Amino acid sequence: DEDTALKVSAGLGGGVGRSREVCGTVSAAAMLIGMKYGATDGDDTEGKKLCYYKVQEFIAEFKKVNPSIVCRELLGLSKGENSQPKPDERNEHYYKKRPCVQLVEDSALALEKILF
Repeated sequence: DEDTALKVSAGLGGGVGRSREVCGTVSAAAMLIGMKYGATDGDDTEGKKLCYYKVQEFIAEFKKVNPSIVCRELLGLSKGENSQPKPDERNEHYYKKRPCVQLVEDSALALEKILF
């Protein structure tokens, strides 16, 4: 359900917990790919291989239109810059100065090619 999806993904923002590492939308896409292709048996190496392949395929698609999957690089920040855990206020100015909405769209388009 929507509430569970929001809770499960809540820590992905800001490059996972605002650490500015892997972009949250890329992490979310990997989770969704895992929902379809993920192996549940730790000994299922072929299942893992397929899932990893699909995630790498997604990343390649995402990187066709973005230079990186790393949040700080996508935002043009230096390492450690703007990574305190307190989120910025969400307002019109916040969304205008960030590429995040476009990155979510790019991720969705790339994910569509992998899942469907």
